[in-house]
Amino acid sequence: MQKILTYSSIPLFLFLASLRAESLAQKTLADVLSAQVQRGVITEGQKIAIELMAIKSPERVPAEYASLPMAGRCGTFYVNHARQRLPFLTQEDQALLIPLINRPSKDELPEEKISPSGLFKIHYSSEGQNMATAEFVDETARTFDFVYDVEVRSMGYRPPPQDFGVDGAEYDIYIRNLGTLYYGITTGESPVSETSQDDVTSYIEIDNDFSHTPTKSLDGMRVTAAHEFFHAVQLGYRDYAQLQWIDPLFLYESSSSWIEDVVFDDINDYYYYLRSFFKVPDQQFHSSFGSHSNALCLFQHMIAKKYGESILRKIWENYQFDQVFDALDLAFVEKGSSFQNELVQFSIWNIFTGSRADTVRFYPEGAHYPEISPEKVFEFDEQTSFDGSLAALASRPYLLVPQVTCDLSLQPQFEEPFHWLYAIVYFPFQGEPQYFITGGDKNKSIEQIRAFSEIWVIPTNVEVPEINHSTSPKEYSFDVEKGSIFESDEGVAAISPNPFKPHDHAKTRIQFSLSAPSSHVHLLVFSENGIQIKDISRGQLPDGYNEASWDGRNEHGEMVPSGIYLVYIKADKLIGPGKIAVIR
Repeated sequence: MQKILTYSSIPLFLFLASLRAESLAQKTLADVLSAQVQRGVITEGQKIAIELMAIKSPERVPAEYASLPMAGRCGTFYVNHARQRLPFLTQEDQALLIPLINRPSKDELPEEKISPSGLFKIHYSSEGQNMATAEFVDETARTFDFVYDVEVRSMGYRPPPQDFGVDGAEYDIYIRNLGTLYYGITTGESPVSETSQDDVTSYIEIDNDFSHTPTKSLDGMRVTAAHEFFHAVQLGYRDYAQLQWIDPLFLYESSSSWIEDVVFDDINDYYYYLRSFFKVPDQQFHSSFGSHSNALCLFQHMIAKKYGESILRKIWENYQFDQVFDALDLAFVEKGSSFQNELVQFSIWNIFTGSRADTVRFYPEGAHYPEISPEKVFEFDEQTSFDGSLAALASRPYLLVPQVTCDLSLQPQFEEPFHWLYAIVYFPFQGEPQYFITGGDKNKSIEQIRAFSEIWVIPTNVEVPEINHSTSPKEYSFDVEKGSIFESDEGVAAISPNPFKPHDHAKTRIQFSLSAPSSHVHLLVFSENGIQIKDISRGQLPDGYNEASWDGRNEHGEMVPSGIYLVYIKADKLIGPGKIAVIR
């Protein structure tokens, strides 16, 4: 049986009383606390403790912070971030946090109810600040049974690990009064030593009446049950609190927000997250800012419609043992695509919302979504131009509206062009919309554009963050002119690093250009005497600049010996070769 940390509560007023009153002009509680940590006013542990109080015990938040809003509606990130940081804090800060991470006590929630299936135990109180009505408790028990049937029995996800009998054999749900706007919390608890993955047991806390959340009452409870139980499922694949070099919060939150709509399609709580997402569309894909990770459920809606819901389960199966972006890419490569391609497709889908919605080809509920805000709108007769910079895995839409009928040419220039794709979405003045995806500095012409047509141009920095590799923002520019233009050729352009030293670099990058899109692109690696040693599928790729990578291993996963290797790109024909020197 695994041990669970249980320390007696240490009065928080011992440090709260020492905080001096300050001007709290910033907008969110996290902003204010982060600034105070930087100035040495409070410690990191004290910051985390105040954030957890705002979620779990709002009545205990010091008066100077009480009016400041928290970002988000799911407390799972905050409590599991606290678990992640706990070993690195002082003993005093650990003593502050542990009572806020532990399960609610029997004194707080003395009553229990077993769900009809026997799978869940509901802990609650029929009086006091955590009071829950009998109807609410009964419906909570039935709802979690229903959620289990859908997510585990119907969709095939692995059930959460059993918690070694803590508070009984059932999975534990605690009903308590949570802070304003907060729906629920799933807390990872004890590692499961019998499995090969980094999974943990968990328990769930949900609000006692959902009177303060955007979706209220029993509907609020229902989407929370679907959302938080899926967090429990996720923690059975991989513990969020395990330190990773890229924060995977976006995958946890977007998947849980997506599955709410799968289990309870008619509630649509996720609509509340979308306004800021479409208003500021150039955030990094993996950003954890505000409600971005929740709104990113749109990406899950997109890939589920394109490939079926099972692709989400495949991503979680991959993620047990792979880095988060590798897990995504592997799932898409099996479908003949890639993560980078899907990222650009996502920027296209996000144009087709509101009055532009196409519920057959794109989001089924897209007519209810806000419309995206372009960075700039250009109305022009002869030519125009625009430029900027984007961080890794970010897109930015521009809207072009020619005032005359003409052919149109786009001439892009990108810093590190093999890390860029751009989409063109063309809404003719009359007729059906069209869209294209092109790679890097590849020029593009569109013929016979009628005046007042709408042309969206969306550059995307598709560089995936990697260990020991800079992902600083990269610059781009576009010149747009009347008339057609020559479009670039194909070939292997560059290989870096070369020589490739596997002990110093995880991968070598092969940059190449295609003269036309291809639905099945492969990177082929041969020994110098012509023996094929590796076939890497890159799925569907656009024309223009593209990139693939090789880790120096053969088809058996063995590191190849030092020597010269030839690389070819197999698309509609064989392109290459390029030469790589491997030095071990």
